[in-house]
Amino acid sequence: MALSLLSAAEQVAGESGFQVPTTVVGSTDGSAQYQYLANASVRTLRQYEWQKLRKTGSITLTSATEYSLASDFWSIVPDTLWPYSAGRPADMPVTTSRWAQLKAMIGISSIAFNCRFLNNKLHVQNPQAGYVLNYEYVSKNAVETSLGVARETFAADTDVCVLDDELFVRDLKWRWKKEKGIDDWEVDLADFKQYLHYRQGVDAGAQVITSAKNVVFPEPYTNLWVS
Repeated sequence: MALSLLSAAEQVAGESGFQVPTTVVGSTDGSAQYQYLANASVRTLRQYEWQKLRKTGSITLTSATEYSLASDFWSIVPDTLWPYSAGRPADMPVTTSRWAQLKAMIGISSIAFNCRFLNNKLHVQNPQAGYVLNYEYVSKNAVETSLGVARETFAADTDVCVLDDELFVRDLKWRWKKEKGIDDWEVDLADFKQYLHYRQGVDAGAQVITSAKNVVFPEPYTNLWVS
């Protein structure tokens, strides 16, 4: 069973030598910082294409050129935008210059699916009405309530992170120790990074053989902090 926000905070406090909190959300003794740091954690962890956060969506084309995406859309999984019935993938992302060229070519008979994201919407050049664009995406909802309702951030002590418990706790731990000015927080960060790399390999179904010193992490972990 996934760890609740309160349980994760209790574990971090116990391992870090701090007083174990009895509540987090709405706390007036400083424990509310766990909520802030936990939300920073899930905002960052969702940038990876975890299987747990991957979902499918579809858009039925009409004559319109702009389409809304799934309400929990965070990012598209590359190379997954396909109109299956057409037997060919959509061309995305289309560069700005190519988009301008395509606009000038409207009226030329062809079945092509040229798309780009702009202002949180999918834009389709010269849409072919009736076709369905199918896609995979990463959901922004990495948190669930005790009733299993997906949400973007922690709002209650009983909310849980849907990702790996150990990954979440290790991330929360270095953030907490850094926030409190504990000198060895970088040791915990390094420990978290190594475990993150391991979990990425497991999640992708790949064998993980690496030395921690050779692991390269994307932003924001190279900056060691998340606002």
